[in-house]
Formats: sequence, structure tokens, C-alpha cells
Amino acid sequence: MEKAQPKPNYERFYLRWNPFTDLSSESLFSFEEMHIRQSVDVDIDRTLSEVIDRKDRLALAIVGNLGIGKTQRLFKIKNAIEKAKGKGIIVKVELTNVVEVTKIIFDEVWRSIQEKQSIFTRAFNDLKYAFGLDKKRKAVLESTFETYYPKIFSEYLSKLLSRFKPSALLLDEFENVTSAYHEEQRLFYEFIREFLHVLPYSCLFAISITPAALDKIKNDFPSLPARFHRELVIDNLTNEEALSLVEKRLARERTTSAENIYPFTPKAIEFTNAIADGNPRKLVRILRDALAAAARNEKVLIIDEAFISQFVAQPKTLEEFLLRVPSNLREEVEVLITKFNGGPTTLIQIAKETDISPTVQYQRLEELVKLGFLRRDKVHYELPPEIRGSVTKLKTAGVTK
Repeated sequence: MEKAQPKPNYERFYLRWNPFTDLSSESLFSFEEMHIRQSVDVDIDRTLSEVIDRKDRLALAIVGNLGIGKTQRLFKIKNAIEKAKGKGIIVKVELTNVVEVTKIIFDEVWRSIQEKQSIFTRAFNDLKYAFGLDKKRKAVLESTFETYYPKIFSEYLSKLLSRFKPSALLLDEFENVTSAYHEEQRLFYEFIREFLHVLPYSCLFAISITPAALDKIKNDFPSLPARFHRELVIDNLTNEEALSLVEKRLARERTTSAENIYPFTPKAIEFTNAIADGNPRKLVRILRDALAAAARNEKVLIIDEAFISQFVAQPKTLEEFLLRVPSNLREEVEVLITKFNGGPTTLIQIAKETDISPTVQYQRLEELVKLGFLRRDKVHYELPPEIRGSVTKLKTAGVTK
């Protein structure tokens, strides 16, 4: 019978709970407090000001890889619009059936309108639909691929949204539409394109989308992206932003005062951010697992780079492997690749190439061994066996000191 794992004791680290359990910040109750402000937020604020204060009508594409923070920005827009006494509507595009996606969009808009109506008005409108008097609503709800009318639907959607000042229609995970059949995509994009043509004043339309999906739409249906006023790209987290994210998350669960990012070291966060390629969701996932493991092991007093490395999947390429090596120790690894074909070789041979004293070189190599980036057999150092097979590829790519 397998031995049960001990329960994690987060109180050792002055924490009530693991603050990295929720991978996305928008799932947190107070997600705006957890938000890490980046350059894209300045552009979003400017856009919101134009829509709310100047009554403009604008369309945005918020672009970034999965887990980078696109949905969080849509919630930021929704909250700002509703703070201005308007209505923000977020629709997650989870289907590739564009007819059903269109119906879901209208359902959310109708639901928002009904929230403002009295019970008698809602009942009256339902009766109108039941007796076939609300012809446009009936046309949408009973539409099929053959009876899908982009221009009529777009004008109807614009009329409905014009009841709110300001308003925002926000389509999350728009990349899913690109998996639909080509002709279905064409119809849906035509509907969105026509809607942007008749977008009501004080309305902001925005989609969140991956770079690859946006490029595909630009190639296959260029008339739709041409309608967007701005494409806002979310950058990867810098090390300073990653540290701020970790500090905010930890502060949320602190039981008492402690160092800002305790039990993590600054280098552990920078190391994790490099592995995650600046992606917040990947960063949080690794830190979640590392903290949970540390909280189960009473011998762990601090979480450093060596401890983090245990929770990282093996890199698939040498390029990825090199990016994970701490920059201050990367020279030794590059020497092993370019001069010794990945090893094995001795401390003295490496020290000759790096022009570092053998004593200091030993400390640096042992640190790399501790972190799992090198293997040592007595006096010889080499790259891990699973990585060495790709050395030829990397040398061909031209890695130098």
C-alpha cells in the first residue's frame, strides 16, 4: 500500500494557504489587486478613456500566447465600463459551431437587457417571442448555417447594445473560431466585420486571440483584422514584474510579516520566470508545485533555484535547455557544447577555456550540477544524457561564447 503524502504545512512559511493554487488571476476574488501593470495596460486605459469620455466606438485585438493575461485584460475592460455605469459583456468562444456561438453572444446581450427590465416587461417580451412577433430575435434563435444573415444580425446586435452607454462586447479565446470549417468562418467573420461597421457610439469591441490564430485570419480573411483600430500585444513578464506578481500573491495569504517573497529567493523567481518564458500561468504553476512540496518537507527552509529545478519538465531542445541555465553560469555550458561536444571533460580543461581560476570554476560547475544542468562522474563534467544527443544541432545553429 502506497504511503500517503504528509499534509502541507504552509504556516511554516507564514502563509495560510498556497497563494499559487489559482493559476489565473481573474479567478481570484480580488484579481485587480493581483494585477501586474504592463505597457499594454497604458494602451487599454487610453482606449477606455476614448470610449467612456469621448463616446468613441473602437475595436481591439488583444494578442498573446495562452496564459499571458489576455482574459485578465478583458475583465479589466468590463470592470472599467461598469464602473462608468455601462455594461460589459464577456463571451468565451468555446465552440467551433459559429451559429451556436452567435446565439450565445445574443443570449448574453438579451440577458443583460433583461436585468434592467421589470418582471412585467420581461414577461411581455417573452410573449412577443412566443407568438412570433419578435421577428429578429426569432431569426437569430432559429438560425442555421443556411439562414445565417451577417448584415441583419450585425445591425440587430448594434441596436441591442446601443441601449447601454458605455458598453463593451468582449469575445475571449477567439482563436477557437479558426478551427471551424472555412465557409462557417467566412460567415462569422462577415457578421463581426459588419457589426464593426455599425458599432454603436460609446461601445468597445475586443477579442483575445493568440498570435498564430490572428496571423491565420489575416492570411485567410484579411478584411476582418483591417477593421480593428488597434492590436495590443501583451509582453512576457520581466523579472521585476515576476517578482511583483509573486510578492502580491504571497501577501494575500500572509499570517504575519515576513520578507516580501519568503520562502523564495530572488534568483529562484528569476530562474522560474526564465523557464516559464515570462508566461504568468506557467510561472504560477511551477511555484504552486514547488511551494506545496516544500510545505510537506520540514527540512526545506528556503526555496532556491536547485529546489525549483525539481519541478520543471525536461527541455525538448538544446536552445530551450540553454535558456533555462542561469545567465551568470551559462558560459560553462556553452564551452562544454562548443569546445567539448557536451563532454565529458575535466575541470581544468573548462577553466582554461573560461579563463577562471580552478577554485572558482569548481564552485560554478558544482552549482550547475546541483541545479541539474550538468552531470559529474568523479572529475569529469558533461551535459545530461538526454540533452547531449542534440549538441550537433545546436553547434550547427552557431552557439558561441
